[in-house]
Amino acid sequence: MRLTTVILIATLMQVSAAGLAQKINLSKSNVPLKAVLKEIRTQSGYDFVYAEDIFDVAKPVNIQVKDAELQDVLKEIFKAQPLTFTISKTTVTIQPKEPTFLERLANRWASIDAS
Repeated sequence: MRLTTVILIATLMQVSAAGLAQKINLSKSNVPLKAVLKEIRTQSGYDFVYAEDIFDVAKPVNIQVKDAELQDVLKEIFKAQPLTFTISKTTVTIQPKEPTFLERLANRWASIDAS
């Protein structure tokens, strides 16, 4: 009886984990970021939170993935963007990247040279 209970619980946990794993299929070339995010939302069911003006700095997206995990797809999309993302449950938040120390230092030197 105990063995049956353990097997039943293990099976239910496996089914639950498989239900949360989202496989994304995308084949896009030179498409606006907003359109790609809309397609990912349709395929995954995840919601995206962002300020509308964030797309002013976004670059066009080139991506081709098949049966990829959501996080891997987002990493691929955002690696060349001046934006970053965080995933919390079923919500993806998009925000501008914080400049690195070297970028801040270079900007500071550029502002001193311009003076």
